[in-house]
Amino acid sequence: MTQYMTIPEAALRWEIAPDTIRAGCLRHEIRGAVRFGRSWLIPESAQRLSMAEKAGRKPEPRRAWDQKIRYVGWME
Repeated sequence: MTQYMTIPEAALRWEIAPDTIRAGCLRHEIRGAVRFGRSWLIPESAQRLSMAEKAGRKPEPRRAWDQKIRYVGWME
């Protein structure tokens, strides 16, 4: 049976901010992370999020308005 940890437990173990782990769960970057109600359960065997991967990625727009502007090409 797979053992799971919560986001605060993973933050202590991996020495990463809980918000970063939560964002990784939302983007499906953590393999095996499961949403259980309002919380996330992360397998203890999951790989740590690497900051090198995060550094090379462009930030995704959060609002629909930003996506529209990016699509039209006003902001580049």
